[in-house]
Amino acid sequence: MISVVLLCAGKSQRMGSSKLLLPFRGKTVIETILDTLLSSDVNKIVTVLRKGDEEILKLIPDNEKILKTFNPDPEGDMFSSIVCGVKSIVGEPGGVMIFLGEHPLVSSETVNRLVEAFNSSDKKIIIPVYNGINGHPVILHESLMEEILGGTFKNGLKGLIEAHENDILKITVDCKGTVIDLDTPEDYKKLLEES
Repeated sequence: MISVVLLCAGKSQRMGSSKLLLPFRGKTVIETILDTLLSSDVNKIVTVLRKGDEEILKLIPDNEKILKTFNPDPEGDMFSSIVCGVKSIVGEPGGVMIFLGEHPLVSSETVNRLVEAFNSSDKKIIIPVYNGINGHPVILHESLMEEILGGTFKNGLKGLIEAHENDILKITVDCKGTVIDLDTPEDYKKLLEES
């Protein structure tokens, strides 16, 4: 079983407006990502939002696979949103895919490839690699959930991955969307050129 923690609580400060609400392929970024995940082999999607993000909330469909949660800390960083999402699924078997809300070019085929790699491997961390660059989303084994909630390491998700460097499986993918971030207006322009 694979649950997704979809991080939607960022403040988009460098973008100047919510990146999740930007137009993309006839929809918005958040709708595109949810369509991708709903058409993939994941079992559950936990969206982590900030309180007050009503515009984003309205775009998240009522679906039995989707759970809506809110980061209680309005100034919280990315890792605080990961913790918030993991709290919703801790104790469930399988793994958790950490999906950033700024990667609308990641395809459902790539998601499925990572899920398949996780299911057929005994490694605890699956990372996509495009042109030699580590990307997102990553999948973490259920045994790491208590460690995430305990916060016993520094540097958030990166610190967790570094603490388990011998338990990583890197999967080469041909999906450029795994390494394209959406932080600035210039990033958005490049994203539209790639799509």
